[in-house]
Amino acid sequence: MLVLLISFSPLLAAVVLAQPVSRAEGACPSADGWTYLSAPHRPVRPVDEEVFSPTSVAVSWKESPAIFVSGYWGLVRSDDCGLTWSSIASADDPGGPYLTVAIDQTGRLYLLSYEQMGISDDGGLSWQRPRVFYPGDTEGSVPYGVALGIAPTVPGMAYAWIKTRAGRGEQVTARSIDGGLTWQVVARRPFGSPIVIDPDPAIVYSAFSDRYISRNVVSDANTTYERLAEFREKVSAVAMSADGTRLWAATVGNVLYLSRDRGATWSEVPGSPPAGSWRYLAVPPLEPHILYGISQDGGLWIYREPADTAAEAAAGSP
Repeated sequence: MLVLLISFSPLLAAVVLAQPVSRAEGACPSADGWTYLSAPHRPVRPVDEEVFSPTSVAVSWKESPAIFVSGYWGLVRSDDCGLTWSSIASADDPGGPYLTVAIDQTGRLYLLSYEQMGISDDGGLSWQRPRVFYPGDTEGSVPYGVALGIAPTVPGMAYAWIKTRAGRGEQVTARSIDGGLTWQVVARRPFGSPIVIDPDPAIVYSAFSDRYISRNVVSDANTTYERLAEFREKVSAVAMSADGTRLWAATVGNVLYLSRDRGATWSEVPGSPPAGSWRYLAVPPLEPHILYGISQDGGLWIYREPADTAAEAAAGSP
């Protein structure tokens, strides 16, 4: 039986569909609010493999986007909005457990795992290992990767929270301007996780110190940061639209917040599905009114803003 939960607000109305809905093949649900899509998985799982356990989601820069989901034990792709999944595997992939997948404007995939960082230009059929250079590191070694974000307005730019293999394992934030091939340290501290980039590529948002969102400003001379907001519970996920009109934050209490002014003010979005806290959030680059979420129980959900609030946001865009 289909469970329908409806919550109304003066600002936002949210509809939550707790089970997959009937839809045309390859089409995403058109209902406002949250709709459950599926549980990402590897279609054929080796008998000795652990549970897939999704960790992040990324959406390609296309009108009919592909959805990529990393899991502790694999990387999968869907070209029909989560109806079906195909496994991405090759002999030279970075090797799991996988933490974060991202995709840039050129279609380049970035994949972080506990042991490696990899980039692929052919959809995951082959992978390159970036060479990381900074004081104290050894040439060609690949650090422990924690989080990675793509700059939406500068092709080839990305930021990552990494831990060096040199010395005592210093944790730093690094930036690449050549599509992940080389990296330079921009801060001798981690910004936090996850990492999302403003349309201004010098501004980076991240979850910081449990209940805070931080705004980091990177320059050649110095990197500064400020706390934007303090939430009631620990922040579990952060996402931003490519045009900067929407900044999302989710907490472990299964509460979703939205800022339309780059973190200056926040409003609570009603009607979160009863699926525990959010592991990861992602906004399709070409559809700022849509949000994908990986729930704590491993499900993939899609949120579509009600037409009136989406139109209001568009009218107020800079």
